[in-house]
Amino acid sequence: RDLPREMGEIKWLRFTADGSKLIVICRNENQPNDNPPRKTHAVYVWEVATGRPLQYFACSDVVSQGTNRAAAMSPQGSILAIGSSDKSMHIYDLTTGKSLGQIKCLDVLHSLAFSADGKWLVSGGRSRIVRLWNVATRKEEKKFRGHRSWIESVAISPDGRTIVSGAQDSTVRLWDIQSGKQLH
Repeated sequence: RDLPREMGEIKWLRFTADGSKLIVICRNENQPNDNPPRKTHAVYVWEVATGRPLQYFACSDVVSQGTNRAAAMSPQGSILAIGSSDKSMHIYDLTTGKSLGQIKCLDVLHSLAFSADGKWLVSGGRSRIVRLWNVATRKEEKKFRGHRSWIESVAISPDGRTIVSGAQDSTVRLWDIQSGKQLH
């Protein structure tokens, strides 16, 4: 089944953990009077079984001036984090479409990942620094340094004790969250 084509350029999509919903982030065309030109994002939530739209909200505060693809959904399917080209991260409640706040992360993000319990968010991008964020407080808790190039992918182990990061420097690094030290 095809979803409507008027959504715009698809940048990210995921199923919820139970498979009942599909979350789609798309990039829309320039908004009127944008100077310099910019593209904004919208989020669609679809019911998989019927193809019926359940939720739509514009993310006018998420700016994309390139190939912005950093996004993550909490394992519970209730929170969405989206990286923005203005070196910030935006957090949304997927059930209401309301913004839960913005985090100035000082990095153009390439990857985001939630912990299994949804309490932590890890980010990686052009700064070459992996950062661990407390979702509730929106505060940076730790930094992990070691990559020599842009970080392209991050993840947190299911037990919440280890972060893995991969970068354009052809390295994969494992980090102990508690100590902040590189394991391998």
